[in-house]
Parts: sequence; C-alpha cells; structure tokens
Amino acid sequence: MDANGDCQSLSTPPSKNAAPWQKLIDIATLVLLAISALSLMRMLFTDPTSKLWISRVIMALGAMVTLLGIAIMAAGQTLQGGILTAIGAFTAVLAYKQTATSEAEIAKEAAAPQIGLAASQLAKQATAAPKP
Repeated sequence: MDANGDCQSLSTPPSKNAAPWQKLIDIATLVLLAISALSLMRMLFTDPTSKLWISRVIMALGAMVTLLGIAIMAAGQTLQGGILTAIGAFTAVLAYKQTATSEAEIAKEAAAPQIGLAASQLAKQATAAPKP
C-alpha cells in the first residue's frame, strides 16, 4: 500500500528451490503414486499369478523408495529421508509377504473351483440310488 492507501504491485524476483534433494523427493513421490496405482490393480485382479507379479513389482518399487530415502538422508534432510526410508521398507516387506506364495499354492488356488465341482459330482453319485 502506498501513502494514499492504494494497493501497489510489487515485482518479486523469481525464486528457485534451494533444496538439493528436491529431484529425489519428486522421484519418490512419483514412485509412491505408481505403488498406489499398482496396489489398486492388485485388489481388483482375481488371477493369482497376476497378483503375484504385481506384488513383485510393488516390492521392487518399495525398495527403490527406501534407497531414495537413504539418498535424501545422505544429502542432509534426515527427517524426510527417514520417513521415505521407513515407508519404502514397510512397503517392500508387505509386498514380499504377498509374494511368498509358492507356485504349488497358486496352482491349488486356481484349481480350487474345479476340485470343488468334482467333489460335489462324486458326492451326488455316491448318494444317488443304485440303478437296478
């Protein structure tokens, strides 16, 4: 405002981000966004093999976020780096637990409907009256 109370426009020089780790934070944010999208896809898929591979990709991306967090801590921003390291490690561990399913378990899960149908057919045959 000037002496008369009128608003005056001020020219502010352009500023730039002084954080040397900003690019790392931007990359980590994009990777976390990709993890979120993949997690949603994993919830929607019903095929166990697809779920397994999506979990493996999420595990790798979680490890990437962990490494980015460590790099940010090394650059001097310990709080943001520590948070990203913890989130990345937690994500990688949870995704690993989802990939710990063996191929035999996947095959059993995929064949479960057919096994149930065969068992019900056998039960019907066993309880049916014998033919003369």
